[in-house]
Amino acid sequence: MKLSRVWLNRIEGIGLILILFSFFVQSFQSDSESSFRESQNYHLNKKLDHIWTLIGKEYTLNHSERITVDLQSYNKDWEFYSKQVKELESWEGKIALFSQIGTWIFVLGTIMVIAPKFIDEK
Repeated sequence: MKLSRVWLNRIEGIGLILILFSFFVQSFQSDSESSFRESQNYHLNKKLDHIWTLIGKEYTLNHSERITVDLQSYNKDWEFYSKQVKELESWEGKIALFSQIGTWIFVLGTIMVIAPKFIDEK
């Protein structure tokens, strides 16, 4: 089976378009999985924060006459999730920016490879 150069270029172009489309599907899947993990992490950390608060209150009530554990020093190490999230927001923004830059570079490069396949020579 012989095909003309034009048809071969079009087939190649369509293949490149499919590769680009698969990149967007994979990117959406990755973002969805990341959001899912973040949601799980949030709920887990909120539960741990509640447990820490309850343990601290219970220990203080049961050992008020002589406190053998310095809960204040542990509180400094035990940072509540709401504070952690605020500190990490700037990092998340930077990571998202570089991710978007990488995505656009890939898209632009793919379009530059695809376009000549559909443009006839003069």
